[in-house]
Amino acid sequence: MNKPLALAVLCLHFLGCKTARPILVAPRGAFVEQRPVVFEEVRYFDGSADSLSGPSEVLVAGGRIVAIAPPGGLRDPRAAQAERVSGHGRTLLPGLIDAHVHLGGPDGAPPWTAKRPNPEAQAAALVYSGVTTILAASRDGDLRALSEAIDRGELAGPRIIRSSRIFTNLGGHPVPLFKALLPWPVSSIIVASRVRQVETVEDAARAVDDEVADDDPAFVKIIYDEIPPGAARLSRQILAALIAEVKKKGKRASVHVGSPADALEAVEAGAALLMHVPGNEPLTEAQARTLAASGVPIATTVHIYGVLAAGNAGTLKFSQLEREVMPTGAADDFANRPKDYVVPGFPQSYLDSFPQRDGVIGKNAKLLADAGAMLLAGTDSGLPGVFHGAALHKELQALVALGLTPARVLRMATSDAARVLDPKADYGRIEVGARADLLLVEGDPLADIAATERIVGVWQDGRGIQRQANSRR
Repeated sequence: MNKPLALAVLCLHFLGCKTARPILVAPRGAFVEQRPVVFEEVRYFDGSADSLSGPSEVLVAGGRIVAIAPPGGLRDPRAAQAERVSGHGRTLLPGLIDAHVHLGGPDGAPPWTAKRPNPEAQAAALVYSGVTTILAASRDGDLRALSEAIDRGELAGPRIIRSSRIFTNLGGHPVPLFKALLPWPVSSIIVASRVRQVETVEDAARAVDDEVADDDPAFVKIIYDEIPPGAARLSRQILAALIAEVKKKGKRASVHVGSPADALEAVEAGAALLMHVPGNEPLTEAQARTLAASGVPIATTVHIYGVLAAGNAGTLKFSQLEREVMPTGAADDFANRPKDYVVPGFPQSYLDSFPQRDGVIGKNAKLLADAGAMLLAGTDSGLPGVFHGAALHKELQALVALGLTPARVLRMATSDAARVLDPKADYGRIEVGARADLLLVEGDPLADIAATERIVGVWQDGRGIQRQANSRR
């Protein structure tokens, strides 16, 4: 590819220009009427218990769960007109919730390819995979417009809890990355649209005020880390000033942290959510207990370093669900890394540290879990090899492999996440009156967490999603 064309493609990649999108699922608005549904002979995970229910009938009508009874026990007259869905040998789950998604930016493709991000396809991939609610970790595009289009039924996608632009130090992450990847003036445009750089304590209040007035996000995203090591970062004083202003505006601060010290300082400053389990250094048991006792929730993202390391090494393997939602040609792109390719903006020593960081973040997550920390399942979807929707299933499997019980990790991706992310949540549980965001899978995920990938059907607000294989493979 010649240099001007390559630059143009990169510009399109990061500006978020739209391209034709594949239709993975039917938008919610495609359903003019919501026919009642009865799940027959189904066992369900209610979002709180350590075991499944006995065989049951679950009636959904008007977008809600309206009745649950033993087989043959439904007395609601709507059941007679309902669509019947067999639950024999299957498990009904609340729709899954991903607490760390990048929507509108990169879509999991390797960094040596230049593909335009397709937020509409990313959103469709999420609900295709049974993810019916997400926390958008930062403002990677026009999430307000995308969310409104989904709510109107014009597009298929999850419920989006929105975050702000990234708040960082002058020249802090991700500013050097954008400058390394993109030519000027495109890099300046991207930085301005996605990042707020704060240089002094005095700047903090004004920057938060401007951001909240501009987009009214639920969370204000702050970077409190050095990426790569030695890069510019916020001072502790500016972090505290930012969080104080966020609270004054009635919003919540989500803070990206890398080390145990970062996490402890962010909690002390008043963070409402930590966006990663610390992965730079091992936690001590005392530090894990302190973080757990704070009650501040932590999005897990435990599988990201393993995926990044395998992507760099050319050893990634993909599940069937990943192949159904990944961008066209992504598997071949990962298998054909250009010779002598260097990731812009990152020293090789940092990339080489990913396998070690993979071990550290896993051990830290287990320490936090054992200490009783409030953990939420999150993926960092959009990173290379971390595909929207499918990544959450991989995260759940990674957490179980660390020694957490399947019931606990399912709570982390359903009721716990709903309660933390959305104070008004009426979803994330299976109980009478709850919103009917549902996932039906083959088998028992409490016995085999990989069963969550064996998707039979997805319902969002009681509407069945028309799932079809991704033609992009």
